[in-house]
This record gives sequence, structure tokens and C-alpha cells, in this order.
Amino acid sequence: MYAAVTIRHGPKKDDPNLHLIPGAVTLDEKADQVIRDYANDFIIEISPYDITVVNIYSTIVKRASQTAQILYDFLSRQEGLVVKAPRFDSIGSYINHNGQEINLSSNAMSKEWQRGKQIEWEEGKYARGIKKEDLPLLLWCQKGFDNHGYFGLDLPKGDSGVSLRETAARVGDYILSRLDENEKCCGATSESKADLIISHSGDLEPWLFLTLAMIRGHDSSKEDYMVEMFNHIGGGLMPMEGISVLDEGYGLVLRYHNALSFLPDLPNEEPLGKDILQEQRRWVKEHGIGDKVLEQRLKSA
Repeated sequence: MYAAVTIRHGPKKDDPNLHLIPGAVTLDEKADQVIRDYANDFIIEISPYDITVVNIYSTIVKRASQTAQILYDFLSRQEGLVVKAPRFDSIGSYINHNGQEINLSSNAMSKEWQRGKQIEWEEGKYARGIKKEDLPLLLWCQKGFDNHGYFGLDLPKGDSGVSLRETAARVGDYILSRLDENEKCCGATSESKADLIISHSGDLEPWLFLTLAMIRGHDSSKEDYMVEMFNHIGGGLMPMEGISVLDEGYGLVLRYHNALSFLPDLPNEEPLGKDILQEQRRWVKEHGIGDKVLEQRLKSA
């Protein structure tokens, strides 16, 4: 049994004015308990599967790395479980460049997300304890995977950034790397393992939408396709909610929202061919501009 469980980080501070400042958005005061509750549920869920090893991976973004550390502190104290210290990787739109956080999304897209946060803040949504970032995600979805005018290497005012399609494909490429590593180290053994991957709203949902489109043979280039999928899954992910790729030895399964639950035959479940993840990797290699965006960011720093 192998599980790659990719989740959104814990509850964060929701002041929209912080969202354009790298490193400024950290976990809120209630996050510690929410994350520990998740970790406890995780232990219960994996117990029937004899999972003995848990690896924790995260973006370098502070709220994600804080989540990873809290998970590690809790899980590493559990008897019979080997838990590796968190590793901070480049995942999706977030790059770990020698310990520096670099976001590959354009400033224009980041400002759209912040605009959605501002509206939800003014409406009092966060004050009511609702932690889904629905409007920011919807504003992104309305631009489609190929968010023309918001990605490229020569945007106005010296801006640059990757498309939502590339962000999604980069998440898929990373998950494939975890699957490949598991097969390399554990494929010939009976050891059961889980990888916990801490990521972000705005990265995870586009990957889910793209992957579902590829599974179902839908045309993801349609301008309104992401909005259709946004409505289909009920908006953005909650903190500690996400997507699992499970391998029980007879093919991969994609499971979303109830990513923690390994129970079979959930409504939000699709068979997943590894070739879909391989196609996402191929797309990044052939069409991605992330490396060039990173180069521009480093030159302008």
C-alpha cells in the first residue's frame, strides 16, 4: 500500500493585505489544534493498512512549512511509525531556491487572488470562521487554464509568470516523482508507506481539475471549463483537505476532498492511469516556462 496524500496547509491568517508580502501569511492561532486533529485522524485511517513509514514534504512557504513541522512533531511520537523530518521541496508554483521562497505565478495573478481575499474579508466571511478561499480561486478559474494576458515572460511592467496549466502540471510532475521514488525504494518490498505533501489552494485545485479533465477526456482548453469544475467540486479546498493518489497494487486511484479516507468506493474517486501524470511531466518539459520565470525573478532580485 502506498499513498501520496497532498493537502492544503493548516488555517492561516486571512488579512488580505498580507497576501502580496512573501512570508507574511502564517498560520492562525487555532491552526495547531486543527493540524493535530488531522494527524490523529490520519493515524486512525492508516492503521488497517499497516503503514509503517510516513514521509512529510512541503513547499518552503511559511504556513506550509509550519504545518509540516506540527504534523512531524505529532506523528513522530506515535509508536510503530517511522516518520522522516519534513523536506522542503519545489512544488507547483512555489520554488525553494536555496531556502528562498519564489512564487512562479505572475504578480497580476497574485493581485487577482488578493482582490478576491479583500472582497471576502469585507463581507465578513473569515470573521465567521469560513476558511475556504472560494472567490480568489473563482477569479482564477474564470481565466481558464491558459490564462492569456496573465502569464508569459513579457507581461506589462516587467511582470512574468506561469499559466494555471503549468502550475497544475507541475503539481502532477511532483506527485509522479513521489510515486517513482516509492517504486524505486519500496516497489519490490511489502513495506507500506505514506507521503504527506503540504501545498496550497490555487495549486491543488487546478491540478485536480486538469487531472479529471484528462481522465474523462474533457477539453480543458474551453474557457469556462475551470469554472464548471469549480462548481462541480463545490469551490476551494478547506485547510487540511486535499487529494490522494493511492496504490494498492492493482492500479492508481485518485481521491479528492476526502483525501484522508482510504475507504474504497467513495463518490469523489476516479481510477488514475500513471500515463496521465507522465503526460503532465512531458508537458512541463516541452512547454513549461517556469525555469525562465525563475531566472528572471533571480535577476531582478
